[in-house]
Amino acid sequence: MMKNNLMNPLRALALVAVVIGLVFTTSCGEDEDPGPEKNIYEILSENTELSDLKALMDEEGLNTTLSAEGEMTLFAPSNNALVKLLTTLGLESFDPVSAQIQTAVLTYHLHTAAKLAAGELSGTLLTAEGEMITVNADGSLSSGATSPSIITSSIEATNGYVHVVDVVLIPPSIGDVIVATLGTAAQPILLSSAYSNLAAAITKADAGKEQAATILGALVALSQSDASGVTVFAPLDEAQGTPIFTAELVSATDAATLDAIIRGHIILGNYSTLSDTEAQTLAGTTVTIAAAGAVNGVGAVAAQAVKYPNSTVYPLLGVIQ
Repeated sequence: MMKNNLMNPLRALALVAVVIGLVFTTSCGEDEDPGPEKNIYEILSENTELSDLKALMDEEGLNTTLSAEGEMTLFAPSNNALVKLLTTLGLESFDPVSAQIQTAVLTYHLHTAAKLAAGELSGTLLTAEGEMITVNADGSLSSGATSPSIITSSIEATNGYVHVVDVVLIPPSIGDVIVATLGTAAQPILLSSAYSNLAAAITKADAGKEQAATILGALVALSQSDASGVTVFAPLDEAQGTPIFTAELVSATDAATLDAIIRGHIILGNYSTLSDTEAQTLAGTTVTIAAAGAVNGVGAVAAQAVKYPNSTVYPLLGVIQ
């Protein structure tokens, strides 16, 4: 009996030690940060401040990229930032903007080489679009002509970090053109998905030329001239499913021929309303404009014309011969 009485306190102490160990282990587990549970795409989906960005990512098929495993850093423009860009471009939505430009702009916000919290951001970062973003010493970003600020930093995801920015980052290669063509006849042609093949044709025709000799340079200069102005009858890629100005045409036609074709659609003078008249083109030819909405017999959609103070762009349902 004495032996049993002696062992009871020892057993009790052992039991207490086990209980204390279990309590300590449990409490430590409760204090540990379990880490992020959602990927970057899921964070966009749940953040109302980023709902417009999420919608754009969905439209361009980038939701898969943002959901994938890996290490990424996303500079996410807020809804307000996207609205500011629309106001600058004079648009109500991004729907008219070509998919190629939208994808380039969106992927320019994504760094896929590392997941970087705010304190780790520095120097230049290569984006998924292929151009660089610079992180300034004060923590702001440099992107072409803009210097966005991070307004919410280091939202951690399973596959990276999200930093909310107050301005949309524009790749310099695109931003330079957008800034130069704002408010000119060139703007809707270069940005709109309706004229993607015409934009490609202008790029091909202008390659290797001095700015003053290019179609783009002429559109900007004439649009900014109070004395002359300019009108463009711009062939659509397609209308109601019927191909008009096709990618195959652009690919198969040499630059000099494309230059002549396009200049034949650019009218000297701003015809903001259509009337029965003849007009001279940038190619030196004469075309006949009909008040009913046609040029050389090819239908123009006057109701969808884009008008600026010194220039007008009419969607054209064919190619002027």
